[in-house]
Amino acid sequence: MRSPRMTRTRPRNRPAASFWTLMALALVASLLPPRWTAWTGNLLQPVNWLGGWVTRRVAENAADAALAEDAESLTREEIQRLVAENRELARLARQQQLTLGRLRQTVDDLTRIRGQLGDSHSEIIVASVLKHDTSASRESLDISAGSDGGIAAGDWVLAASEAADVAATGFERVERQFVIGRVADVLRTQSRVQLCTDPDFGPQPVFAGAVSNDGEPRLASQPCLLYGAGGGRCVVRNATRNYLAEGFTHVYVRPAGNLPLLLEVGALSDARSVPASGLHFDLTVRPPRPPAQISNVYVLSIRE
Repeated sequence: MRSPRMTRTRPRNRPAASFWTLMALALVASLLPPRWTAWTGNLLQPVNWLGGWVTRRVAENAADAALAEDAESLTREEIQRLVAENRELARLARQQQLTLGRLRQTVDDLTRIRGQLGDSHSEIIVASVLKHDTSASRESLDISAGSDGGIAAGDWVLAASEAADVAATGFERVERQFVIGRVADVLRTQSRVQLCTDPDFGPQPVFAGAVSNDGEPRLASQPCLLYGAGGGRCVVRNATRNYLAEGFTHVYVRPAGNLPLLLEVGALSDARSVPASGLHFDLTVRPPRPPAQISNVYVLSIRE
């Protein structure tokens, strides 16, 4: 049998009383003219902190009391629903960590590029890829930045390549950026990037290169002309040397005009002699990543 309720007055909940006192003071202050109360802002900073602490404690106490009172009355369905909600919250937390990781990687990429630009009048504009167009007649990307963001036709566009693992020499994996194309059409809030693999891209002067032991590219003495070939490929046409057979493995764009740094275009994958002349070669170039795998790009906006 339940014992009779005691009639002794319960002690006042001091945190709750302090909270309501602060609320009353805030209400009175809100009714006074601003010139009377503006000077109290700094004085009330500790009080604001204390009020926030009291509010959190009251909320925690209320939540604990509600949980203790209702724990035994939960049905199986309610327990299952709470478990499912907790799992969903955990999933969202993991997803948030992945998003933060991608943002940190973007910052690292930007820092690395910016360090190579030096003191030139330049800006690195980050944009997301909105659409991939890899039809037979055109290879391009639509990106989420336009003239309002400082984009102009002719700007070079970069993307982060996958880490290059030079396991044969024991070097560490090195991340680098590569040229994917140039801005072709500009609207206010978006732009179209013509990829280097687009059939209408070129001619673009490039240099064959080989990566030396210190990780720096060793460039050929003479330039070649690069064209887009479609199908995710570029081609160096009518090269006077079979650079692939000579140990050159990549193709680079040298600094010139609005491109202030040496950047890779892709890797040499095939060499064929030109039928009309046995002294010239067509060299196939493949970018480090296909367009479908690129979700963010970096536009180099170089202005005099």
